[in-house]
Amino acid sequence: MITQDTYQAIIDQLDDFTYTSMRYTPYEYVEDASVCIHTKDLILIKGYSKELSMTEIYFCVNDIQILLHALDEIKEPVYLQFVPNEHTTEFTRHGFTHFAHFREMYAYSFPEGTPIQILSLDEAKDAAAITRDCRLQSRGFLGETDSWAINWMQGKDPNADYCKYCAILGTKAGNTLTGMVAVALYSFDKPEGPTLWVREVCVKPEYQGQGYGKQLLAQALAYGAKYHAHKAFLMADVLNKNAISLYEKNGFTFLDDDGQIDMIRES
Repeated sequence: MITQDTYQAIIDQLDDFTYTSMRYTPYEYVEDASVCIHTKDLILIKGYSKELSMTEIYFCVNDIQILLHALDEIKEPVYLQFVPNEHTTEFTRHGFTHFAHFREMYAYSFPEGTPIQILSLDEAKDAAAITRDCRLQSRGFLGETDSWAINWMQGKDPNADYCKYCAILGTKAGNTLTGMVAVALYSFDKPEGPTLWVREVCVKPEYQGQGYGKQLLAQALAYGAKYHAHKAFLMADVLNKNAISLYEKNGFTFLDDDGQIDMIRES
């Protein structure tokens, strides 16, 4: 296990490395992992992805060849996030394949008037179940646990500790929950206003294609308007054409950057 002090010591070193997958990784994600290598040239942390049932590696490195050599010594399947875009070809030569490629999308218009349906804690498990029903409908989308939904609603998600007004919104057909979207706001110190974070836009498979995704986004943007958001942010996989079409119809456009590339090596 990694102690809080060890984790903080690694975080304090991030600026010493050109490439890292640790910058957006909270302690809770790696506390059960182990530090396999910790030198001035490479920090390699070995964890486990329950969602993919394989080893997950976190890294800090300047020379990609040093990281690749260390990965070659790991014989079991490996999952790796935040692979540098300019080095993906080298990872491919070492047996890795693309698992997901997320890019940032932003919207700056917040239509009001859509009723906002905030789910209660009693509905957290049903919301989480919808994310699991949609597992791998988009590359890299693995679904969420019941505890994630509860923590998000309570503002206790470690990946959102800088956010306010965390909530899960939902759509229903009668008493049946058909879809959910998680929202939160951050950057309240910006003079132009805060940013709305939109994530986990999910519709139960049997209700897809019936307009619930559009309703969820409309609710999310109305939620942002309620708190005077300046812009809305979400991450989309570049091959999820249906979702991207929905996002673009609601005013979202891609940021001109490389995004986040995740890769796996299955043997």
